[in-house]
Amino acid sequence: MAAERELQFISERFREFYAERSIETPREMERREFGFIPFGAKMMFRHISFSTPEALRRYLIENAPAHVYYSSAYYENPEAEMERKGWLGADLIFDIDADHIETPCKAE
Repeated sequence: MAAERELQFISERFREFYAERSIETPREMERREFGFIPFGAKMMFRHISFSTPEALRRYLIENAPAHVYYSSAYYENPEAEMERKGWLGADLIFDIDADHIETPCKAE
C-alpha cells in the first residue's frame, strides 16, 4: 500500500511538471511513433502518434507516464502496426554506451 502511495505521489509530480512547462517536441512529430511506460508498469504502450505538440502535452498531463519514447524513424501512419506504418526514413543516431569502457574514475 505504501508503494502505491509513492507511485501516486511521483505520478502527480510528473503531471504537475508537464502542466507547468513547455515541452520540446521532435522534428516532424506527426510522423513519429511514440511509446510510453506508466508508473508501476513493465510494458510499453506503443503505436501512438500526435498531430500537434498540444495533443502530446495533453496526453502527458492526463497520463503522467514514467517513460516517454519516440521513434527515430518517420512513418506515413505512425499509429499503425509495424507492417502498416509505411516507413519514410529515419534520423541517424549513435548510441555509445560508455559504461563498458574502463576509466580510472570508474571506481569512484
